[in-house]
Amino acid sequence: MIQKILALVLCTSLSAGAFGKGKKKTHINLPKVTDTLTNQISVHEDLNFYGEYPTALSSTTVDFGFLNNWDVAVGVYNVPIDSHIDNYDVSVLFNLERTFQISPTVSIVAGSSVGSDIVSASESSGIDIYSYIASVTKIWNIDLSAGGYYTNAWFGGYSALGFNVAVAVPINSQWSFQYEFSSGSNNLSGSTYQLFYKINKDTHLGFGIQPQYSNREQVISGIVSLYYH
Repeated sequence: MIQKILALVLCTSLSAGAFGKGKKKTHINLPKVTDTLTNQISVHEDLNFYGEYPTALSSTTVDFGFLNNWDVAVGVYNVPIDSHIDNYDVSVLFNLERTFQISPTVSIVAGSSVGSDIVSASESSGIDIYSYIASVTKIWNIDLSAGGYYTNAWFGGYSALGFNVAVAVPINSQWSFQYEFSSGSNNLSGSTYQLFYKINKDTHLGFGIQPQYSNREQVISGIVSLYYH
């Protein structure tokens, strides 16, 4: 299920919390596009919880699978739930992604997300851009993904190129472990460690932690995820 979970290599859910764009709070989970079947919808809900701040942030992505391995998605990110912090952003991004099947076990995923803040801690506004490309493969029932990304200054805090890696390891028929990493020290950089439980064939519940390294300051949040596809 990690195919395209690296999306944005998508805005998964923007990743753990950090302060960027001045005092602007940005979420680490990237918009996620899943391996959605043609003419079907998948939904990703991520909730981030912070111990240092009395804050919970919600990020939701809805993805639709088109013909010829095209996926489109829209996401709403960083919606505060019982938040006592004023400097947060609520962003809406649209994503377009294409998967190129190289072999039965290897594919190339490429896409881009464009959007803007509908609620912003700053008085100015700008266009958020995140583009990515990644190779996705399966080895011994382990899903692996590696690729590069570009984020513009408004979205990432500063214009940056970096790389993403992800791995999903099945533990048994019900449980799996997933790890994701985005390089750098911009607003999107950090790691995600999660255990996922398969409620049924279409629904997965995950929980774990997200260390983020924005502006070279580490902020750690807990994360609970619900994926339906």
